[in-house]
Amino acid sequence: MKIRRPFWLTATWMCGQRCAPRDLSNIRRDQHHRAAVDKDASAAYRLHLLYAFDRTFKTGKRRHEFEHKYRKHGDYFGYRSNPYELEKYQRTLTCMTEWRRGAESALEIGCSVGVFTSMIADKFSHVVAVDIAREALAIAAEQVRGVGDVSYVQSDLISLDVNKRFDVVFCAEVLMYVR
Repeated sequence: MKIRRPFWLTATWMCGQRCAPRDLSNIRRDQHHRAAVDKDASAAYRLHLLYAFDRTFKTGKRRHEFEHKYRKHGDYFGYRSNPYELEKYQRTLTCMTEWRRGAESALEIGCSVGVFTSMIADKFSHVVAVDIAREALAIAAEQVRGVGDVSYVQSDLISLDVNKRFDVVFCAEVLMYVR
């Protein structure tokens, strides 16, 4: 990341924390004394800037918000531990086993941290898990590792284009974000 001039930004995030201003004026522009910027810190700060921009100017884009939530909190919505979520997943799984017409492929839109993905991965030959946040997909890949044949796609629902037919499509608590 090249820094052309110092800048500061303070923004309030949805989680209620206030981000401290970041002073970059001490970074020298001299070629021989150029400061190395940590890649993870740069990525987190970039997400912070984009998220703050989206919230401030109400762009309607939520990807950066979710990237921030998953980067900072991991399982932000408590899908791994919330009894309501776990019961909902179990009921959905039961209905799916009774009603599905095939077991070849499944599409899960809004896979989040992969809890439900790991539950259905061994029930289908191939599962495509979709989420808007790259951070969520990374957590999901860890959650599902070794369970079944799962591929991950970063996309929002509107621009999703997988060019494939599926036996079952799962989409829970996602449609409320579509404008």
